[in-house]
Amino acid sequence: MMNEETAEVTLTWGYGDREAWDEVLSQTTFPSLQQSWAYGEALGDVRIARGVFYKHKKLLGCVQVISRKNLGFITLHMVLRGPAWCADTTENEKYECLRLLKNQYRKRRARFLFIMPEDTKVSMHGVMGRLGVKRVLTGYTTVMIMLSQDEGERRAAQQGKWRNMLRKAEKSGLNCQIEYGAGEHLPWLLSKELEQQSLRGYIGFPPELVMRFVRLCASPDQVMAIYAYDNEGPEPVAGMLFLSHGVGVTYHAGWTSPRGREKAAHNLMLWETQKYFYERGREFIDLGGVNTEENPGLARFKLGTGGRIHRLLGTYL
Repeated sequence: MMNEETAEVTLTWGYGDREAWDEVLSQTTFPSLQQSWAYGEALGDVRIARGVFYKHKKLLGCVQVISRKNLGFITLHMVLRGPAWCADTTENEKYECLRLLKNQYRKRRARFLFIMPEDTKVSMHGVMGRLGVKRVLTGYTTVMIMLSQDEGERRAAQQGKWRNMLRKAEKSGLNCQIEYGAGEHLPWLLSKELEQQSLRGYIGFPPELVMRFVRLCASPDQVMAIYAYDNEGPEPVAGMLFLSHGVGVTYHAGWTSPRGREKAAHNLMLWETQKYFYERGREFIDLGGVNTEENPGLARFKLGTGGRIHRLLGTYL
């Protein structure tokens, strides 16, 4: 992959080293899980390219491109929820960065570049239009809990029903415990998630992909699972899994038993998780997709947290 530059902006490829990539990603404001080093490496049978944008010596952002061959001759290059931008990168600078990126993947026969920008501003549609690309899929919507707010502000932002369920959980006698990396109960939680996928008819990450992610992380605490216990048995009544990347955290999987649901275990675990990551300097928790039609209950739960709705632009080709 050749390095590209304009009069001011440069795109430098490389960064196959985890430590170097993590350092760059940590300087961006909304780094997605999909732009993390461990995510790219965990995918296995794909080609990964990582590039960093600079304007003179000022860091503008970084991008991880995933390339996969389909049917033996079609190559799909994918930028999933990226590039990751620095806080003060302007839209004009983003345009110059994306133009350099597009030039590296010029349209050729059976070769396509898909970009799913990690941007929410409507004005960025114009930037994408200037690049000469068209939106082929509508935007993904998630909920972000901003950990820059203190505990009182985050509790006040919760919807009334969600806050009442949290109070109920806090008085229920549930005990939350945290494990890191490939902890004792992680295989159990992933097996419960797999059963849940089959029961509800949705497709998520296969457990082996999660375990590869765990092995590839720089430290065990990049993978945090929290479990809720009551006094009626040795097994957890509920569990949630979170994956860290840069200054952010993504909620990856969760399961609850009937006892856990009755005692609002998920409300308590998510609240304890917010406190945990707030104390460790993380800036946001990405709760994942919101789909009010296919899974209205989960959508209500996420929206009830008081988090910020984060609606992305869509996917462009």
